[in-house]
Amino acid sequence: MKHKFGLGLLLAPLLLTGCQGILDIFRETIVGTGEIVTVEHEDRDYEKYTTLNVKDLRVLSSRASLKVYSSTEEHKIIVKAQENIEKKINVNYSGSTITVAGNESEEYKTESIEIEVYGYTFSKVFVSTVRAWLYEGTISETKAFLDFSTNSYAEAYNLKTNDLELRSSGSSTAYIPITAPTMTSLKCSISGGSSLIVKAKDTSIDNTKLNISGGSSVAMNGNTTTLDANLSGGSQFVGENFVADNIEATLSGGSRLSSQVNNKLVAELSGGSALTYYTSNVDLDITKSLSGGSIIIKGKLPEDN
Repeated sequence: MKHKFGLGLLLAPLLLTGCQGILDIFRETIVGTGEIVTVEHEDRDYEKYTTLNVKDLRVLSSRASLKVYSSTEEHKIIVKAQENIEKKINVNYSGSTITVAGNESEEYKTESIEIEVYGYTFSKVFVSTVRAWLYEGTISETKAFLDFSTNSYAEAYNLKTNDLELRSSGSSTAYIPITAPTMTSLKCSISGGSSLIVKAKDTSIDNTKLNISGGSSVAMNGNTTTLDANLSGGSQFVGENFVADNIEATLSGGSRLSSQVNNKLVAELSGGSALTYYTSNVDLDITKSLSGGSIIIKGKLPEDN
């Protein structure tokens, strides 16, 4: 008996992995040729651009680099790459957004791809597949949203943003030092095995909200009035040097959270999760719900160690 296999059957396993999985398998490799060239891009209406989107610059065995500098004299974008690769990189100015992108269906075997951005202040930055440095003065001090995805690495220096949202996904890593004396809001959404370090030792934050999932981790210091934390899928928050007046935490799937708390702790833990709190308040108000072998532990304050 003869069996006929249609194209749909052959592609079924790929479809199960989703569209991104198919792109990863069929992505074309472009080999860099020629010397490294430097091309400048400028738009005179620089003040209207508030969003930067850098994506699809997949360099084999490495990452493309993005450096965003503050400047009062220059307002431009510089692309440095081998000649045939540079022609593949599109710099587009549209509305309030600057997009620097390769081709989604390509990956690049090349010595390096370097993107330099001068003279803009962004309230939104999207970074995918690259290694990025966002230097002081390049991020809005009023409100900002920073998104790091698809195996990116990012460092942002001396942020002074009053209302800051950070998102990291797809095994990305971000290091964020904050130097603002006060902040109204800090929101962190971390997923897909990503990691985030926030250094805010001398910053007082009104409201801090954490959504951490998929085996991701966040480490943070600083002070906040309220900490609202939702952790799942074996994720963790490391906050032995993070001080919250009040904490409301929901942990599941073997997640871990540690933090100092001054006044009130409300915790709902399930699936073998654990919460460690540190306090000098003997009358700390604690409300807890534990299931599935979860535990809450009172730890020793770091300064007492």
